[in-house]
Amino acid sequence: MTHVPADELESLALDELSRDRAAQVEAHAAACPQCAHELSWLRAERTLLTRRPLPQTAHLWAGIAALAPAARLRDGPALGRDADARSRAAR
Repeated sequence: MTHVPADELESLALDELSRDRAAQVEAHAAACPQCAHELSWLRAERTLLTRRPLPQTAHLWAGIAALAPAARLRDGPALGRDADARSRAAR
């Protein structure tokens, strides 16, 4: 039996598939113990993750911003010129 790709099972668990494709994947999983097990696991994982509070990340941006100028000084000029040249060439 051909199995549903893992990314489609993940998309089904996240309610991201079209209605028609979701019905097809559900029907397959109903007849395929391996896909049914994987889908069950993905749905349980989603449930567990939605119960966790979102991590607080706002405090991280000050540290990232402080490092960004150093990266621009070290790598920026050459990267900037290359990016500008690619941008002009694409036009």
